[in-house]
Amino acid sequence: MSDQDAPIATYTESLLQVRRSFVLFPDRVEVRASWLLGKTHTTTVRLSDLTARSTEFYVRNRWMKRALVLGSFAVAAAVVFGRPGQGPWAQRVSLVAWVAAACCGLVLARTVRRVRFVRLLRPDGKAGLDLAQSGPDIARFEEFVAAVRRQIRQA
Repeated sequence: MSDQDAPIATYTESLLQVRRSFVLFPDRVEVRASWLLGKTHTTTVRLSDLTARSTEFYVRNRWMKRALVLGSFAVAAAVVFGRPGQGPWAQRVSLVAWVAAACCGLVLARTVRRVRFVRLLRPDGKAGLDLAQSGPDIARFEEFVAAVRRQIRQA
């Protein structure tokens, strides 16, 4: 095993839609992504294509607004169809609407927090590599970003 094959550091982030793992090598970062519905993707970002400059921003998951709207409609439907005097079909619709509202509440709870992203830039100032501070390795986020910057300077 050569030095080029030995990973320097690893980092795993987890968002609602995707889980990504980053493996830092002396000359590259390999990114493996697994989406919620089963699709996977692997890509390699060369450190020579990046600069140590970065931007930082916070993003709220786009599913948050959808869960809020759909959950509101589900609660309204559950209340309307759950009124006394309705037929048995309305009671079933009300139950389904309450279940949908609960699912939307879970998605809302998972996505309401804004997630910090660090974007490492290419020499032309465009995005090169985005890293989210979220998931099982959240405590090692700063350490991994610093290791990537250190390797970029050495490359």
